[in-house]
Amino acid sequence: MSALHLSTPTPIRYLPKLSQTLRASVWVKEEAAIHSRYGGNKARKLAPILAAAQETGATDLLTLGAAGSHHLLAFSILAADLGFDRFAAIVPHPRNDRSE
Repeated sequence: MSALHLSTPTPIRYLPKLSQTLRASVWVKEEAAIHSRYGGNKARKLAPILAAAQETGATDLLTLGAAGSHHLLAFSILAADLGFDRFAAIVPHPRNDRSE
């Protein structure tokens, strides 16, 4: 198994048009650029966990998350890329105005 390779630091880009509109200096940190298959803070969070699993010689990984969770998706993609067999305990996510 190879290690999970993250592109760090992630780029920071100045947004001139939005800065002009808001009359403030606006910058964006492009977390999506951290990994080619799944970007953002989930990849950053999972990297040391997956590295530790590799170091111990684990072959199967289990995680827990709510239905529709970005954690579950990131875990499945990134752990598969490293050759792990993945399992998930999925708990229901209550529906509300913010989770539709």
